[in-house]
Amino acid sequence: MHTGTTILIDFGTRDPRRNLPPSYGRKRGEVNYLSAFSRQYINSQPEGAGGKHFSVPGFGIADFIWVSPSKSKPGTRQISSEPSVMAFEVKLKDWKQALRQAYSYSYFADQSVVVIPPGTGRATENINLFRRLRIGLWSFDAENGGIQVIHQPKGSKAISSSARQKALALLRRRFNLRKFFE
Repeated sequence: MHTGTTILIDFGTRDPRRNLPPSYGRKRGEVNYLSAFSRQYINSQPEGAGGKHFSVPGFGIADFIWVSPSKSKPGTRQISSEPSVMAFEVKLKDWKQALRQAYSYSYFADQSVVVIPPGTGRATENINLFRRLRIGLWSFDAENGGIQVIHQPKGSKAISSSARQKALALLRRRFNLRKFFE
């Protein structure tokens, strides 16, 4: 296993803002928030690979994805053959839309997380919905770089093993992550 290394991957996916009307597509607040979050998250991780706008056909484009190396299974010497995949949906306001999108990522990601600014009370008032859907809810303060985990499901796995394998195949094909995770 490769230790103590983090990398940032450019997936080369078209910018999703191009799908919006021009008045929305020019607004950069959410893009700047995503960039600040991804930098902070990467800096807080001992090892792994991350990238913005990761597309898995049929399951949407995750704002940010993080792939952690294979780990030894607790209580054994056996090493998991697959890395762990986390998908993030970052929103400044519309937490309901973020939840819908994050749920679609949960088909291919082991953990799917909505990231919102502090004080977005409606999302936290509906924490039971996040729990039921097994979607994480985090808060990120772009001013001080603080990430707060509000809810994180334990032991989550991708809903669809075939969608997960499709995502891992895309990662391996595009980038030589096999070396990174062995």
